[in-house]
Amino acid sequence: MNRREFVRTLSLLVGTVAINPLLFQQTVAQTRPNTTVSKKPEIIYRDAKVKFDDIMERAKSKKWYLMPMGDLVARIGFEFLDTPYGAGTLDVNPAEENVIINFSELDCVTFFENSLGIARCIKLQKFEFADLFDQIQFTRYRDGVLTDYSSRLHYTSEWILDNVKKGTVKDITKEIGGVEHKFDLSYISKHPQKYKALSQKNSASLIQKIKETEIEISKKTFHIIPNNQIARAARNINDGDIIAIAIKIKGLDYGHLGIAFNGNLMHASRRFKKVIVDSSISRYVNANQNNIGITVLRPLDNRIG
Repeated sequence: MNRREFVRTLSLLVGTVAINPLLFQQTVAQTRPNTTVSKKPEIIYRDAKVKFDDIMERAKSKKWYLMPMGDLVARIGFEFLDTPYGAGTLDVNPAEENVIINFSELDCVTFFENSLGIARCIKLQKFEFADLFDQIQFTRYRDGVLTDYSSRLHYTSEWILDNVKKGTVKDITKEIGGVEHKFDLSYISKHPQKYKALSQKNSASLIQKIKETEIEISKKTFHIIPNNQIARAARNINDGDIIAIAIKIKGLDYGHLGIAFNGNLMHASRRFKKVIVDSSISRYVNANQNNIGITVLRPLDNRIG
């Protein structure tokens, strides 16, 4: 069964159980973190489809596709406020990589990724749940192609390179005061035991592929706005811009991501265990001694994908 046939089957399933979208949202708000990881993909997708369809009905009736792309990304981000925080939601089946879409709990990556993906669907006026699978695969995997676990853009730095190339986002960091920066990546290949897919039998080839990717990314030059310059650069950051927070932990690149809104950071907060609009970007970044700056990515309305 291919992805679209599977989604059509889910549509029939959702229709038979007659889930109330409002009741679903209330249930999600009460869900404890890390509860949906153990659910079957069918249930995860079913719940996500209910919320997706609700958003799309309002998007169509209110013509959200006319909104500027950044404003639309932020608007979709608001749809996830108070959603419980949960890590590891993409690794439902470590033995096989699949496009997982989970709205019941979010981490910092899946929060911005889902917000961007839904916004892109709306701009393209593609309102079917299967269309969101296409958008998530397009942005989540190298060149938009899913082959195995190593094809996922695990490092934010590679996500930036790949999605700038694909025209999904524009890296505006340099033009608003960013300075050159290089990362020395090695964390995933050196700590495979921390990743379910890399702890399986016969995962040596995946680890080697990831190591090769780390070496290649480490050759690239990026730009970050240092901590002490973020407040000054904030006037050039728009609502809906994706904020990637660079860290100084050995072997890693970025430690957290969020969406800009009114100078603040909207993100899936591990501390507050849910999606929130937090303090100003500058204050948030400077509160953690491991943070060294930010990269700012502007979502593009390129009408492709």
